[in-house]
Amino acid sequence: MMRNWLIAILLLLSLSASGCKAPPVPSEVKETETQESNLWRVGSAFYASEDYLKYKESYRQAKNKLIKEKRKFIWFRKYKPVRLAFKNVLDEGAKLSQKVEIEKEIKSNKIMSQLASLKNRIDAVKKLSLIAKETLVARSAIISAELLMSEVGFMKQEGNLIAAEEKLNDISPYIEKAEETVRSFLARYVNERAIRTWKRWVNETISESTKNNIVVIIIDKLDRKLTVYKKGKAVGTYLIGLSRNGLSDKLHSGDFAIPEGKYRITKKLPSRRYHKALLLSYPSQEDLEEFSSAKMKGLVPEGASIGDSIEIHGGGNESLTDGCISLENKDINKIFDIVDLGTPVTIVRALSSPAKLPITRKGL
Repeated sequence: MMRNWLIAILLLLSLSASGCKAPPVPSEVKETETQESNLWRVGSAFYASEDYLKYKESYRQAKNKLIKEKRKFIWFRKYKPVRLAFKNVLDEGAKLSQKVEIEKEIKSNKIMSQLASLKNRIDAVKKLSLIAKETLVARSAIISAELLMSEVGFMKQEGNLIAAEEKLNDISPYIEKAEETVRSFLARYVNERAIRTWKRWVNETISESTKNNIVVIIIDKLDRKLTVYKKGKAVGTYLIGLSRNGLSDKLHSGDFAIPEGKYRITKKLPSRRYHKALLLSYPSQEDLEEFSSAKMKGLVPEGASIGDSIEIHGGGNESLTDGCISLENKDINKIFDIVDLGTPVTIVRALSSPAKLPITRKGL
């Protein structure tokens, strides 16, 4: 027995003397450690949670193999299975990294799309709020929504997509509040009976375009649109600016309202304060009768006249006019060239009820 121990001791001394060293730990072990840290840092647990859990389990099993191998005497250690296990983990991690990048790209694009959609809604309600008085609540809500959108944009730029996506959910309630406030206000100015009348005016004007093979103009104040028809077909639609009481029907001079009715172009003015202008045949006979009725009811200030000089002019579609319809200069240039004296112009307050109006409609 003693002899066997002596042999073992001599063998150990012999191996030590011959310089026997433990085999090196595979480089894949350190690479996997770095990879795991990077995968956690880029948010794999959020963007590909199931795959990340599988990766972590594979990594755990590989580390157990390493630990088990290290417990052996150095001359019995075999790292080939360990290297293979860690190499498989590295391959799994590489695929996980690609998936995370794809998921992040998808989420980033989704956030951009949602931001664009929200911006369209904000732009639409802002334009409508310009012609709706008493909209302090709406504008306050819009400001809150815009501040949150800036915050989301910053989060996205910093790569914090999860927080950005969560913050997006806080924006819509503010926009909805603004939309409902504006919609409720505009509803005071529109009713279904009036809409039927305005639709009839529009249909009659378009029919005149078809019958007489001429150009006509339709203006929808609530929709902030001027549409040109030729031979009964729409050939151009342009955004317009209105006066501060633009949704109201004009009763007298100085009320900053825009008349509603069927008019004609009486003058083409190539050089005006607001670029070019088209003078309309306001007041019509119907306007004169409405003015007289309003005056008898005490709705017209003492000494006020019915007013005149209602124009379609340039100057920009964001400007607040004194009672006219404004266009971008490039747009009035196009229209100026294709209309003649006598061209019919029909102005209506709305062609759809504000309660049903899709405020999110692009281009409002």
